[in-house]
Amino acid sequence: MRSGQVTFQVPSAHFDDVLTQIRKKGTPRTITISGNDVSLQYVDLQARLTNAEAQRNAMLALLQQARSVSDTIQIQNQLGQVTGQIEELKGQISFLGHSMTYATVSVAIRETTASPRDEWGLQSAASQATHNLVNLIALLILVLGTLAPFLALGLGIGFAAWRVLLRYRRHHAPRQAAGTMPAE
Repeated sequence: MRSGQVTFQVPSAHFDDVLTQIRKKGTPRTITISGNDVSLQYVDLQARLTNAEAQRNAMLALLQQARSVSDTIQIQNQLGQVTGQIEELKGQISFLGHSMTYATVSVAIRETTASPRDEWGLQSAASQATHNLVNLIALLILVLGTLAPFLALGLGIGFAAWRVLLRYRRHHAPRQAAGTMPAE
């Protein structure tokens, strides 16, 4: 039987409609719906972002008040690190926001058989026997197709050798008979 699996994302607002449409396509044996609650992680990332932005703003204010080149360089290095953290946090928040607005659906599909159950296995045995016969014929065709050029070459060489042998016998047979006759 043929089977397959597909996984796709659905906007959360349409999740129930998609499940209804999937159920109309066939009879589900099992339906598994899973999800991860990321709300706590989302809130944590938002708080870390707010803190990092406040830290960046404080460093920008310090940068305006810097009196020496070394202070400016030191503040800019720290500002670069904080800016990197802010970008990373924004990326994580964006990813979680996408995860919360889309649901992931995985559907496993398997072809059903239309024939009645084969209680005794006769139908399965006949089908397997037919399958094996077809495989045997295919193997014979493959072997003969592979060996055909060699068989044709061998027959050609054998026929040529037989012709040469006949000519040799005809040409040398009377001489041998005349030269080997017993004396009386």
